Formats: sequence, structure tokens, C-alpha cells
Amino acid sequence: MTGLDNLATPSVLLREDKLEANLQNMQSVCDTHGVELRPHIKTHKLVPIARRQLELGARGLTCAKLGEAEAMLPSGVRELFIAHSLVDPRQVDRINALAEQLDELRLAVTSEAHAEALIALVAQTGRKFPVMMALDTGLHREGARDLKSAQRIAMRLTNSSHVDLAGFYTHEGFFYGKDPADHTTDIASMLDSICTIRDAIDPGLPVWPGCSVTARAVAETSHGRVQAVRPGAYVFGDHDSRPPLASCLSPTSRCTSSPPW
Repeated sequence: MTGLDNLATPSVLLREDKLEANLQNMQSVCDTHGVELRPHIKTHKLVPIARRQLELGARGLTCAKLGEAEAMLPSGVRELFIAHSLVDPRQVDRINALAEQLDELRLAVTSEAHAEALIALVAQTGRKFPVMMALDTGLHREGARDLKSAQRIAMRLTNSSHVDLAGFYTHEGFFYGKDPADHTTDIASMLDSICTIRDAIDPGLPVWPGCSVTARAVAETSHGRVQAVRPGAYVFGDHDSRPPLASCLSPTSRCTSSPPW
């Protein structure tokens, strides 16, 4: 590249100083409050950024599909969580190959129907996998929507010799677009909801919420109730993230029609 005018369109330019600041700030908040950082890589999908997240102290990575998980192996990651409804028996070999290269591979269960499909899939691997149960906290995309449903899923998993219920996860994507003035009350309500379900099933299991808009506040206010957060977009920052996240997208980027940051 000899100049901006020579860039192909679309192109994305990143401010490395702001990227590094975002990575360090989120890790610092988590370290200060005793909450693990297990970032979702779906925003950056870049091994160098994943490697830097791990260097700074991230406990593991979260991925949306097998292909992403496989692509992140060169980062040196040892613990991966695939937050996706795996059902296809044709993926058994890939799941086994991935598990063999990690210290821990966690899978997700996203509904009562999916619990049956997941157990059948895992049975074909010849392994026993830790499984995180999705809880719906308002986005209505996946997860148990009430205590009774969560208890039924937990019972089904407990009765299986192929999986272990290893915790609960959520995604608070509905916080995007919410008035920041409402975040404190809404986050407290969300934490009460998921921890009530967790405590009714097994108070010793971890809770892993995931959203860049809420991750800092969740870590700061969990007071030991949350064991990990899984933000993704925080690495770059965007219009909806706002401070203290710094956008590392250069105002000279020619990738969208959005206003410059």
C-alpha cells in the first residue's frame, strides 16, 4: 500500500493502539474482579488477536462453529467453548480431532429438543464432554426460557453417560440499542434471573454471560456470582459500544456508510 487512494474498496483499517487498549482494558476489569475472560472470536476471527487475548490472560476462547474453533488452534488456545447447536453426526471426526488438541472442549445445549440431538451426537464420539446450557435472558434466540425448562434439560443431561452439565451461558444482545441509563437496573435483573436458575439446579456451577455492551458492568457487579464473561465486539469497538471502549476502526476506513467514529 502506497496511500489511501490505492486501497481497494471495501477496506478496513485498524488503529493498533486502540485495539491494544481495548484488549488490555477488558482483561484488567476481569482480573480486578476475579472473573475469567473467555472472549468470542466471531468479531475478529484473527489468530494474532486471539493470541494476544490469551497472552494478556484470557482463560480460553469462544467460537460459533467448528470451523472457527479449528482456525483458532494456532493461537495456542487450550480451552475452547463452541456456543452453537451441534447436531450433525458427520462432524464426529472433526469434534474428536479438535478435542485431541485441547485441554478442554466445551459444547453447548440450546433447548430441550437440542439436548436429545446433542447427546446422540456425543455418544458417537466415544468421549464425555462438558456441556454449557444456554439460558434465554431476553433475546429469544436460544436457551431455556424458564426454570422448569432448564430443570428438564439439566435432568436429561445428568441422566446421560455421555455429557456433564458444566455450567450456564447467556447472550445479552438485546442490550444493544438500550439507553445506557437503564443498564445498571437491567443488568442486575438479568444476573438475578440467571443465578436464580443456576442456584435452583446446582449453585456450584459457573455462569458465563456474553455481550460486549454488558461485560464490564457484569464483571464489576457480579460479586462472585459470575465466573466468566464472553464479549466479542469489544476488541474493535463500534458505535453501540461507546466509551470506555475505544473504536479502533480508522475514520478513513471505507468499509461502511456509517458515520466516522
